[in-house]
Amino acid sequence: MRTLYSSAALELCYLPGRGDQLVCVFSSIGRGREISRGLPTGNEFIGSVSGAGSRHVLFIKDNLRSWFSHESLRDLWVGLALTVRRMIEPRSVTTLGLSMGGYAALKFAKLLDADTAVAFSPQFSVDPSVVRDRRWQRFLHNVDMEARPTVMEEDLGDTKYFALFGGEANRDRRHAECFMRLPSMQVLLTVNGYHNFPSQLKEAGVLDDLIDAAIMGDNLVDRAEFGLLPMAGQEHKRMRESRKDS
Repeated sequence: MRTLYSSAALELCYLPGRGDQLVCVFSSIGRGREISRGLPTGNEFIGSVSGAGSRHVLFIKDNLRSWFSHESLRDLWVGLALTVRRMIEPRSVTTLGLSMGGYAALKFAKLLDADTAVAFSPQFSVDPSVVRDRRWQRFLHNVDMEARPTVMEEDLGDTKYFALFGGEANRDRRHAECFMRLPSMQVLLTVNGYHNFPSQLKEAGVLDDLIDAAIMGDNLVDRAEFGLLPMAGQEHKRMRESRKDS
């Protein structure tokens, strides 16, 4: 693991791989212990995205927990990320993240010319005038509202977008419903699962396979072991009820 840049506000680490795929992992706000002590978020999804060392991985960490909104920081990490991209000349690029990182994976995939964006429990917006969600209120003083911290249609390109949510994460539902308005977004829900449902997928032994399938462009709904359904109509509700009855 190589540290490309490190400061109190931003950190980029690069894990070289043997193959021709690059995954850019954006940080979440971290765990409670990291937040309470003011510590940076650790590198997330290491084992799941590296493909046993076959993939190059770039970890992009917003230590300010600003939803990657500060222009000066964005110019810096984008410049470094594009330099790594040119150096590797990858066949495919994937952006990925959880929560704040999931938001960034969707918002900045076009900027990085990514083929696929995989977002677990992403926020559609942390602007209270767009989505009212008090969970992130204590971090909003670091968010540049003039940067429009919302995933908008103009942010999206030819990337294949996955916004994945836990079926029991009720406070994430309003974000999922907003993503449904974006025509290029695949919004999928698990039967169960909460905000940090990747940890549940990992315990079930399917997280690595899900990430591999998304990177390879597979239809995630067709993979029954992932337990995902499109967020549309009553389809997801019927699936949950049938699982309860079985």
